[in-house]
Amino acid sequence: MILHTRLGGKPVTVRTPVPDQPEEWLDDFRAAFLAGVPQLIGLDVESTYMDGAGVWSAGWECRTVQLAPDEADGPAWVLRLDDFDQVLAATDVLADEAKEFCSHTQIDPHAVLVALGVDIQGRYLDTHPFAIMADPAQRQGVADLKAVATRLGMPELKEADVVLSGSGKSTDPLEQPVTAREQSGRASCRARG
Repeated sequence: MILHTRLGGKPVTVRTPVPDQPEEWLDDFRAAFLAGVPQLIGLDVESTYMDGAGVWSAGWECRTVQLAPDEADGPAWVLRLDDFDQVLAATDVLADEAKEFCSHTQIDPHAVLVALGVDIQGRYLDTHPFAIMADPAQRQGVADLKAVATRLGMPELKEADVVLSGSGKSTDPLEQPVTAREQSGRASCRARG
């Protein structure tokens, strides 16, 4: 699926590959993240609930890895970790020593270490301190990315959060009932690790 939207007034494209159909997306993905070519890539993960142990919590599971190259290199990608081809694609990019990553919390590099076995700590930039610098009033708590983004002219993040939470029903495909095929995919991905 290809989603065209706007963020900060700029057009943004997001690709979400269909499971078990790598022929429809894998060449485009590889073109966006050419092996061995230096890139700074935005990283985010979505996962199940974590308790105080974070990604090391019992029952924790990483559901998606989201990778965003520079806009000149193509769209952002949301990869599902219950699809073996998407797991391999994410792992290849994360393991590429020419790539560097940035995200808003340290949970993201920890998550890819636990879920995919790839350590990116030496190639990772945490943007959370920059959010605190942009909004010093947040020093005592967690700098809320949505609040900072809204203040800096990108209200779409907060608006999307309001729409999703206001509906009372998740639109996230990963929140929908899991099929037998998806369970099989999750089991094979875990067996790989």
